[in-house]
Amino acid sequence: MEPQVAPVFAIVTDDFDSDSLVDLLLCGNFSGLKHEVARQDANRGVVMKGDGHGNFMYRPPEETGIFIPGEVRDIRVLHIPLLIGRNNSSAMILQKAPD
Repeated sequence: MEPQVAPVFAIVTDDFDSDSLVDLLLCGNFSGLKHEVARQDANRGVVMKGDGHGNFMYRPPEETGIFIPGEVRDIRVLHIPLLIGRNNSSAMILQKAPD
């Protein structure tokens, strides 16, 4: 359910919790809608923890430390930090959790 709280425009895979398993980070949001339609901006960076068998389980921001407000359109993993470009806003850099 959590990945469906708002449109997803950017997905990246990486080992976000240093357990040697691939996880997913899904970001998005969209607020350029007619005023009759509610903003679609409830996504604050959805982390899906991988189990190594193709299954992914949602992990809340309180657990992951990842909180990304705004409209995200692209994400790239740059070895250590994550650089996140946001629409009409400043970029964000998140450091991965220490091993």
